[in-house]
Amino acid sequence: TQPISASPSTVNFGNLTIGGPRVSLPASFTNVSGSSVTITGFSSPALPFYVPNPPANGTLGPGATVHFTVDFTPPGSSGNFDHVFGAVATLETNAGNFGVPLSGSAAPSALINIVPTALSFGNVPLGSSATLNFDVGDEGAQTLTITQSTPPTTNGFTATSSLPVNTQVDANTSVQESVQFTPASLGPVSATWLLEGNDTSGLQTVTMTGTGITASPPPPTDNYSYTPGGG
Repeated sequence: TQPISASPSTVNFGNLTIGGPRVSLPASFTNVSGSSVTITGFSSPALPFYVPNPPANGTLGPGATVHFTVDFTPPGSSGNFDHVFGAVATLETNAGNFGVPLSGSAAPSALINIVPTALSFGNVPLGSSATLNFDVGDEGAQTLTITQSTPPTTNGFTATSSLPVNTQVDANTSVQESVQFTPASLGPVSATWLLEGNDTSGLQTVTMTGTGITASPPPPTDNYSYTPGGG
């Protein structure tokens, strides 16, 4: 059994935004043996990890713990891809060296992308309906979270799909939304679907237009019948 135990066993910062703020996580080493251990040094991890206050040299008695924090500062650029980092923070003792693995990555933030941003239903006869779709995608490298979704409810436009707030769209994927137009009156009308994500793009608007027209009359029915007979 190893005399020194790390807690947590690994320090994982997850996937952070490039150029984002420094994040600090706690870690510790505990003497789980029945004898004292002498700390002789500490090997700090390579950047972008940093341990501002490493454990000091000295005696670590049975059951004693040394606490420290690990900082991870995402670099300012990683290109349009995830940049994964790994390192080890190592406690050096007279009983051997004991490390805790560190991991973290930096990636571009989420980026909402809506295609198309305008739905044109054209002419739709009264009493009929038409449906069109649009895609809500994430062109970034982190998960997009929908923070506002206000679907159309007027002028005969109705959302037939659901994109509620807090919906998550994975990086480089999209979800399809559908709108139905059932005109209730003659003439052109319009409506909008307002959307916003946790990226920096701000409020997005999907515009929909359509025109209600008179339904074509049914074809005439010929009720005349001829029955051949004498005469």
